Amino acid sequence: MIDLAKGKLGPFPNLLEEIIELVSEDAKALGCWKEVLHTRKIIQQGTSADRQSQIHEAAVANGATKKEALDEVVKFLIEETTRGV
Repeated sequence: MIDLAKGKLGPFPNLLEEIIELVSEDAKALGCWKEVLHTRKIIQQGTSADRQSQIHEAAVANGATKKEALDEVVKFLIEETTRGV
């Protein structure tokens, strides 16, 4: 990522820590500190799109058709969406 303040390239996790520090006071005041900190978890575990791609690729590697692989992704999304409901 480009760190515009420093005018150089750097790894996104480092830039994210700077951003967290910059917004910490406001995030706490607005009641969204927990959500801001969740960005660290996203960096570590990947996004939902990353997981969807992994599920699709694994299904295809295990012999699923394109439709079956997409069905596996849909199942994952339904489980994610309905967890805890």
